[in-house]
Amino acid sequence: MSDIATLDNELMRLFSSAPDLVADPFPLFRLLREEHPVHDAGAFVLISRYALIKDAFLDPENLSSQTQRAGTSRVEAARAALDTDEHRRMFDYIVGIERTMLTFSDGAEHARLRDVAAKLFTPRRIAQLEDSTQELTDSLLDQLAAEGDVADFDAFASQLPALVIGNLLGVPAADAPLLIDWGAKIMANLFGGQGPTVLEEGYEGHRAFGDYIGTVMTRYRETGEAQAEAAEALLHAASIGLIGDEQLSAMFREMLLGGFETTRISLLGTVFELMRNRDQWRALCADPSLATSAFEEGLRVFGSAQWSARIPVVDMELEGVHIPADKTCILMLGAANRDPAVFEDPDRFDIGRANVRQHLAFAVGKHYCLGQALARLEGRIALHALATRFPDAELAIPADEVRYAGNALFRRVAALPIRLGGDRRAS
Repeated sequence: MSDIATLDNELMRLFSSAPDLVADPFPLFRLLREEHPVHDAGAFVLISRYALIKDAFLDPENLSSQTQRAGTSRVEAARAALDTDEHRRMFDYIVGIERTMLTFSDGAEHARLRDVAAKLFTPRRIAQLEDSTQELTDSLLDQLAAEGDVADFDAFASQLPALVIGNLLGVPAADAPLLIDWGAKIMANLFGGQGPTVLEEGYEGHRAFGDYIGTVMTRYRETGEAQAEAAEALLHAASIGLIGDEQLSAMFREMLLGGFETTRISLLGTVFELMRNRDQWRALCADPSLATSAFEEGLRVFGSAQWSARIPVVDMELEGVHIPADKTCILMLGAANRDPAVFEDPDRFDIGRANVRQHLAFAVGKHYCLGQALARLEGRIALHALATRFPDAELAIPADEVRYAGNALFRRVAALPIRLGGDRRAS
């Protein structure tokens, strides 16, 4: 790929979620990082080196998280690409919801909303979820084993985080399939560019999710029974004016979405990497206490989101590239987490990597992921149980036949058929 025009064409294909680049974006990420670490691609500026991205996360005063507001280059480009009034209406509806979310806030507003949300993820609350998460893990593995010789690990990876975050927020377990379906549609559309069908499904997912949350909130208020301490905390914050109804709905939506779909992606990706790197799987089975670092390495190598975004509040220059205010900067996490300046032999999946927690999957600074402790709890428990109970587990198909779903931002394994082998717990 010798010229900028060819590179920009590949980037257009990436942001349109071309299947080959969803399956393997990392050669393109490597090219960006090594030859074009700050690259102006028209509607975006892509930043792909670890040090530059970390600095961007640590500079919220100059690099805003309000990437969904009107006038930013990405929002304007995505909207301009739509060719009907109906699709523009759907786009505006979705972006309007996203603007109310904690993720896309800044300054005092971000501090206020984050203070409310942080009360959902205190160390005490996370510790209280240990036993129930273990019970759910064991039950879901029982169900997986009951499927027969070959089972799709996505049945486990999709349900565990949905049930755990549902427990935290008082959502009935029976509603988990609805959340999984709506969440996949919403996440597939996030960032746009995948065509009208994905936009329409994302819109319907948001509408259904919003109606569901409205029903749940009404029931909580009418009965006075939130069913969960964390939900009570959100309702209390609304009752004393810390957040309005619109922000209450947005926070509930964001906690549910962020609490299961990204963890699903990470669990699937980590188990896939373990299954195709047999030396690492054997190391985990020999010492299941490595489950914590195995999940971290899965976050680094496979990821949960392949990029994040920021908006300069003033004109700036980075590595000789002029970046005007309001031009969207795409922070290429998938490239940074394989930066050889930070990670030795970065393309190797190594669960014994000493500095694995330096990855940027959860960001750093004021926007560090609030749900990271919950995701890590789920990852640790799930991988420990899988390695302990099913040490003979293996892929049921060749690794190169595994297919991908989602989009380029939230790429995930579409299905992961594994042959579990005997259950050591039953013997």
